[in-house]
Amino acid sequence: MSSIQNFSTQQQGAVSIYLAVVVTALILGIGLGINTLLIGELQILRGVGYSVIAFEAADAGIEHILYIDKSVPCNGDAPCLDFNNPGQVSLGNGASYTITIQDDGTGTCSGANYCAQSTGKFKGAVRRVEITR
Repeated sequence: MSSIQNFSTQQQGAVSIYLAVVVTALILGIGLGINTLLIGELQILRGVGYSVIAFEAADAGIEHILYIDKSVPCNGDAPCLDFNNPGQVSLGNGASYTITIQDDGTGTCSGANYCAQSTGKFKGAVRRVEITR
């Protein structure tokens, strides 16, 4: 009779260890799944922040164009803005913007004096702002 009791005690111990391993694996799997989702969401949030900085850099480029247009005097037929030399400016926060200006002669501005495009970049995020003046 004691060998039967020992055998059932050993079975209960084996079942307990098996259940403990299964429950631990299940909790670990759930934890890793949640961790993967959170890391993905954090990367998306970081990308949104980078996107905002890239947009602000592009906006700074447009503001630069408008400042030059308003403050630099034109001499006769010479253009106030340099249509042939797009400029790239690096900002203090690591962002940069590139300016591209087209005059009305290209046909893409449809009657405006010029079309200006500023492309802001920051850590892989790229945003573009365009004006017609």
